[in-house]
Amino acid sequence: LSAWSLHVLPVQQYFTLEGNAFGKPCMFPFMYKQQWYSECTTVESQDQRLWCAVETKYENELWGYCPTNCEY
Repeated sequence: LSAWSLHVLPVQQYFTLEGNAFGKPCMFPFMYKQQWYSECTTVESQDQRLWCAVETKYENELWGYCPTNCEY
């Protein structure tokens, strides 16, 4: 294998629970307040639940909670 070989990783898609985008797939990475996230986050979550955006940029404020069995 050369130094230019690509490593393919399995992609896991998570669908949101609750929030204002219930049932939509999480979008990774997503930008929230000028920071990129590549996984669900608890940033600014009042109850520390993991959440994600459903668009690359959070401009439309569409989000939902991540399933609790997500592994990162």
